Amino acid sequence: MFELKPYMVQYVFDTFLVTMMGIQRSEHKREDDEIVYWQEKLVKDALYSKTIKPWWLQLEWILPLTENRKQLRIARENILDFTYNITRKAISHTALQDNNKISQRPKPTFNNYWNCVEELRNNVTSKSCEIQNNITEATTFIILMLAMHTEVQEKLREEISVTFNNKKVDAQHLLSMRYFHMVYQETLRLFPIVPIISRQLIGDIKLESCTLPDGCYVMIPILAIHRNPAYWYKPLEFIPERFSPENSSSRIRYTFIPFGTGLRDCLGKYSII
Repeated sequence: MFELKPYMVQYVFDTFLVTMMGIQRSEHKREDDEIVYWQEKLVKDALYSKTIKPWWLQLEWILPLTENRKQLRIARENILDFTYNITRKAISHTALQDNNKISQRPKPTFNNYWNCVEELRNNVTSKSCEIQNNITEATTFIILMLAMHTEVQEKLREEISVTFNNKKVDAQHLLSMRYFHMVYQETLRLFPIVPIISRQLIGDIKLESCTLPDGCYVMIPILAIHRNPAYWYKPLEFIPERFSPENSSSRIRYTFIPFGTGLRDCLGKYSII
């Protein structure tokens, strides 16, 4: 059986290094392979320990003693070391470019430089793990859907040929691909990256049968909403055209929330770019 995901994991990570950090994979291929392994392990083990493991293994005084927590600690240390190195390399590259220009900015002190590196490293660590998991999952499912629905694949192929036509790819081209957007959204409807989210209420909410009190947590089953026949025609079928402009305009609000909604929605919504 051919397993697609390992290739997508490496591709997404390479893209992250080039587009966000300005670093080519060939500079440190071995380190890249190792960090991809640790990122995958961190995400899988973290999810497993929170959702599948028995409750008694999640107790605060037991969890630190488990092998899972030890592996998470090792993964975290390896990821932090790697992101620290690429952050310093990215800062050095930017500083080199600035030295070639006339700049009136004051040179940073050691403390300012260290705080900058620490802040950037934390952001890089967070974003790289999110991107590694979220975009890899979404891209893998898109390819799977295209393989299972050859007519959709052919339509998308035609759109790509017309849109690019041997031109240099830029963001405007990507944003103009309407059918690709439909395929992307329909894939996330069937396979949302996060199938369920939780939120804490900041006030009482009255329902028909009860009142949800201020401070309690509510679970929002995104997967169930996306496949609810009350909102979607043939909900288990892959139909990209349901996200055409005319069909989207009549859709009930909040029936499609692959990245959540509100002030704390997921930044993964920008991954389509």
